Amino acid sequence: MLSLSLSSRPTLALCALESRSFDPDHMNPAYTLVDLMSSYADGPWTLSASVENLADRRVLTNCTQTVCTLGFGREIKVRAMYRW
Repeated sequence: MLSLSLSSRPTLALCALESRSFDPDHMNPAYTLVDLMSSYADGPWTLSASVENLADRRVLTNCTQTVCTLGFGREIKVRAMYRW
């Protein structure tokens, strides 16, 4: 995994994955996904946002000789946290 800091806390992550499926004789196709995350903290507040699978690529994550599982599409997450 490659991680690149763009400013104080935002992170760009590049993941190249290749894995075996439940069938030990079958190799899943390799794929690359881009995730982006940023957060901001001010006093007791922390705000963060992330996007997983930025390009919304459809990948096969678990293949056997008869069935393949489709990976997750783009996911956008936003969080606000207050520390007492």
